[in-house]
Amino acid sequence: MKQKIAKITVSIFKYGISVLMLTALLIALTYIFAFIIGGETAATIDAFMFSKILPIIYVLGVLMSIIGIVHLYLTKYKGFRFGFHK
Repeated sequence: MKQKIAKITVSIFKYGISVLMLTALLIALTYIFAFIIGGETAATIDAFMFSKILPIIYVLGVLMSIIGIVHLYLTKYKGFRFGFHK
């Protein structure tokens, strides 16, 4: 059962992070475009991105991190432990 849930969580994590990375690229390109345009239009683009898009991206990033941590727990991954290997 744990392995089945681990498979599901890793799939959700992979696709979720891929979508977030693509969205971050699009946001960066939008800000570059707004910088080139300048003026009141750039301020409007910034206000829209800051008030509507970025809060959603922040929440989705946190959720993907939690899903990734759950996957690490289910697979008993111990890459972040302190200690020395013998």
